[in-house]
Amino acid sequence: MIKKILIFLFIAISFETSSQTNLGFENWTFNGNYYELNDWFTSNLFVSLGSNLSCSRSLPFRGSYSLGICPFKVSTFDTLSGFAIQHFEYTKRTKSLSLSYHYNSRYNDSASIIILFYKGYSKDTNNIIGRSTVYLTKNFNWTTKSGDITWKNNLMPDSATITISNSQRNNKDTLFVDEITLTVSSNLKEQFNNNKLTIYPNPVDCILNIDIPKQELENQISISIYDIQGKLVKYCNFQREDNNKLILITSDIASGTYIVYLQGVKTDYHTIFNIQH
Repeated sequence: MIKKILIFLFIAISFETSSQTNLGFENWTFNGNYYELNDWFTSNLFVSLGSNLSCSRSLPFRGSYSLGICPFKVSTFDTLSGFAIQHFEYTKRTKSLSLSYHYNSRYNDSASIIILFYKGYSKDTNNIIGRSTVYLTKNFNWTTKSGDITWKNNLMPDSATITISNSQRNNKDTLFVDEITLTVSSNLKEQFNNNKLTIYPNPVDCILNIDIPKQELENQISISIYDIQGKLVKYCNFQREDNNKLILITSDIASGTYIVYLQGVKTDYHTIFNIQH
């Protein structure tokens, strides 16, 4: 247990944010001894310490390759879970995570894939705003499994981390994973609560007026604009105002459907609007 904690602490302080990529496990680089998975941090790091290769290029569900993960030996009588981790920039409210896998475990253990969404500093667990854990049980044939994302609030994330790990019992038990997919809801109303924000005009051309809720008048607030795909297109911070109205310039945003999102100290507010130039 102590060894596992030390490993994941090492990962937490060493892993940097990158762009989301290679979720189909098609891209690998030969390093002179074995193929290493591109854009992922894996337990192959410990091969140099005398352990077995725990992440390998394998036969696919679709495409050319999948990811195979097995436990790795740290001593004659001790093994630890193999893992692969990717941390990446992500600014959409995902509805679900799905993947294809098969798992030839000799026991009734389960592997898992965990996704965490962060708002702000990603090494602070208090900044986790969404998560899902999908448990992968013994299955000798390729199958597809999914899990819904549970969101703590109505914030949009800044980044996400995907962690895939298997049992630590036997280094011959291999988990095969392919085609990780993040599904974003096309229905904007599914992504937010009912705290409506009053704005005008709607549709708007150049200047959007936003009424500040009374309970937020003395607080610092932020305004975010998201497109229909959940991508952040504009962000502004505002200090305490003497009146209850904010003015937001929209002339630099393309025509289309958007969400204006006000994050206050008391609660969060939103509404859907259109920009027409």
